[in-house]
Amino acid sequence: MRLRRSIDGELGPPRTGSWVPVIPPRWRLPALVVTVVVCTAIFVTALVLGLHRT
Repeated sequence: MRLRRSIDGELGPPRTGSWVPVIPPRWRLPALVVTVVVCTAIFVTALVLGLHRT
């Protein structure tokens, strides 16, 4: 049984347009801070609820 196979072909040219929204540079740091705070709050809430239910 072969574990490796050869890959033929190319990926093609890069796309020029994209539908993925981009955060403007001015809002990147605030968006990162908000994301970290929300994730930390969810983690702490889950931790506290998990410890109190035991």
